[in-house]
Amino acid sequence: MSLANAYIGLEQPERAAGVLELLRRLGMARPEALQLLGDIYVNAEVPSLAYEAYVAGIQAETPLPLDRAMRIGGIFVTRGNFSEAQQFIERVERVYANELSPAQKLDLLNQRAQIALSIGDRDGAAQLLTQVTQVDPLNGDALLNLGNYHWEEGEIERAEFYYERAARVERVASRALIQHARLKV
Repeated sequence: MSLANAYIGLEQPERAAGVLELLRRLGMARPEALQLLGDIYVNAEVPSLAYEAYVAGIQAETPLPLDRAMRIGGIFVTRGNFSEAQQFIERVERVYANELSPAQKLDLLNQRAQIALSIGDRDGAAQLLTQVTQVDPLNGDALLNLGNYHWEEGEIERAEFYYERAARVERVASRALIQHARLKV
């Protein structure tokens, strides 16, 4: 792991990946090393290899901490790697089933909804987002996405309703106000 970190410090991520892959294939890579390997592959835009490394990290005898696993799912979603994101979220739900807090379960539901929206399953996304808002009526991301959904469906009053609710959530208020203003134009 030290050698891999040295290569990263020298801006040679390919060599770092080589060292970490060797450790992984020898069964000597710790979860942190597998996460680093996954991060290198994500940055190199090789999501399938990143997925393999991350899954190995969460399936290790002592898996990656849950908060790191949650972050990884979000990375796949943000980068548009929806297949890997969906599969990884399912793995996280299985591996950490007894550890997931209600808030983390909602975050995973939000990630699933974002995937559904991105792949064109708008009705599925709306169902997931509605589930989120039933449990957490102030979930800004879900409210904002429901507003977007209803706007695209031509249901302007419903879209406004969700944008107004989202605007009351500080974390997403600016995005909600922008979307609401775009709707009005």
